[in-house]
Amino acid sequence: SIAWIPRNPTLDNFINGFVWMKFFDSLWDSLQVSLFPTLATVVSSALIGYGFARFHFPFKKLLMGIMIALFLIPTVLTYIPTTVLYRDLKIFGIDLQLMNSIRAFWVPALFGNGIRQTIFILIFYQFFKMIPQELTEAAQVDGSGPLRTFFTIAIPMSLPAFLITGLYSFVWYWNESTLARLYFGSVYTTLPMRLEGFIAMYRSMYAQGQITLDSVSSIYNIGVQYAITLLSILPLLAIYLIAQKWFVRSEERRVGKECRSRW
Repeated sequence: SIAWIPRNPTLDNFINGFVWMKFFDSLWDSLQVSLFPTLATVVSSALIGYGFARFHFPFKKLLMGIMIALFLIPTVLTYIPTTVLYRDLKIFGIDLQLMNSIRAFWVPALFGNGIRQTIFILIFYQFFKMIPQELTEAAQVDGSGPLRTFFTIAIPMSLPAFLITGLYSFVWYWNESTLARLYFGSVYTTLPMRLEGFIAMYRSMYAQGQITLDSVSSIYNIGVQYAITLLSILPLLAIYLIAQKWFVRSEERRVGKECRSRW
C-alpha cells in the first residue's frame, strides 16, 4: 500500500518548512554554535593529547583516570550544577557572563571540557603516541623546542586526527539542542531546536490517536515535519560529501598506523 513514487509531486512542504523555521537565520545560529566551539575543541584536544603522549609529569596517570571518570558521568546529572557555575563564574572579580552567550560552549571546549571532548583527547593521545620517539629526539638535538616540535612534526603526522575530531565535534555541537536551549535561551535558535519546537507544537495540536486527515493543517503535518528534518541535516550532508574523501583516507591511515604499531 506504500506509494514510492508520489502521484502529485510538490514542494509545498519544503516551502512551508523553510518559512516556518526561518531557515537562514537558524542556519547562521547553527554555524555559530557549532563552528567556534569545534575550533576550540580541536586546538585544546590536540595540546592536551600531545602533553599526555609526549611528556612525563607527576600524577599523569591519575589525571587521565580522572578525565575518563568524569566523562563516564551522565550529562543529565550535571545540568543544574553546571548552569549555576556558568551563571556565577567569576575570575579575579570579572564576571565571565557565560549564560546566554556562545561562550558557554567555546570556553569549556578551550579548557578541555567540551561536548564528549575526552574522546577527542584520547584520539590525539593515540596518534601522538605512535610518532617514533627518534623523530622528537632528533628535533631536540637540532635545537627544536616543544612547541616547534609540535608544529613541525606532531601536527603534520597527525592530520587525520584533526579531520576526524573536527568532523565529529562539529556534528555533535550541531545536533546538541538540550544544552543549547539551557545555556542560550532564546539568544540562539539552531535548526535542531527549530525541529524540536515543530514536533512539540505538532504533538500538542494533534494528540496521538486523535489525528485525522481533515484536522491536519497545511503547515503542522507529518509531511512538513519530514521536510524540516531533511532541511536541518542538509548542511551536515554537504560537509560529509565535501570531506568524504579525506575522511575515508584519514580512517585508513589511522587503522594502518595502529596495525603497524601492533605488528
